[in-house]
Amino acid sequence: MRKLTILFALLTLSVGLWAEIPTRNVAIVEIYNGDQLLYRAFEPTSVKYLQEQVPIYEYVDLGLPSGTLWATTNIGADSVHQVGGYFMWGGITSDVESYDWAHYPYGESEWTLTKYCTQNTRGKDGFVDSITVLLPEDDAATQNRGPEWRTPTIEEWQELNNTDYIVQEAVTDYRGTGVGGVIVYKKTKEEGATYYPAMDVHIFLPGGGYYKGTQIEYNSSNYNVEYWSSTLNAGSCSLALDKKGDSGYGAGSRRYGKPVRPVYVGTGNKE
Repeated sequence: MRKLTILFALLTLSVGLWAEIPTRNVAIVEIYNGDQLLYRAFEPTSVKYLQEQVPIYEYVDLGLPSGTLWATTNIGADSVHQVGGYFMWGGITSDVESYDWAHYPYGESEWTLTKYCTQNTRGKDGFVDSITVLLPEDDAATQNRGPEWRTPTIEEWQELNNTDYIVQEAVTDYRGTGVGGVIVYKKTKEEGATYYPAMDVHIFLPGGGYYKGTQIEYNSSNYNVEYWSSTLNAGSCSLALDKKGDSGYGAGSRRYGKPVRPVYVGTGNKE
């Protein structure tokens, strides 16, 4: 039987010489399996501004072989059930007038690309750079959260779909929020249990469809889960690989607006 230790602490944060900024009390919850840290949470979910306005974000250890630590919230979201911002692939802002080629930063069409291009027939004036993974300066996760975060690769999304390590559950109402999407649980259910309780280690991927032009596109269920990876589909430079639904993967036009769920790659991620 699994033995979990739950550590609860109240951290008082003050800002030294900046007397005009009030002291904050932040509750920190950590769940351990022996000495292994499974989950760290800060309450409130995102502490917005501390000293020098540095935000604190959460991540979860799902026990994956790669050691990848998945964020609990999307870029631009304030809670785990919010979709957050929609980003073009290679775009770093969700403040986009229309998700189309006219507003895409690296090309005016799929045949005039100026970055991330492996075929001279698709590059502007024959341009090719053969870059197939987002660079930090074009990664919405890195640019919006800092260098310890990045957009996951397609291999990391595929690992998140491996049933040897995790269990996925499509839901229409996550924890009473009314939001549909996909829950990804660490595969640690107690023997004989028939369901995963709320405290089980997991992340939730809210479904919010994607933007095409100025319109948001949903599937018939209205909780379509589509998230960017950082990986280009080299076979068609105008497409980038993404996660679709609770099991599949595909490729979407890089001009579309899709959510981004980052992974944590900071130096302090192994405890």
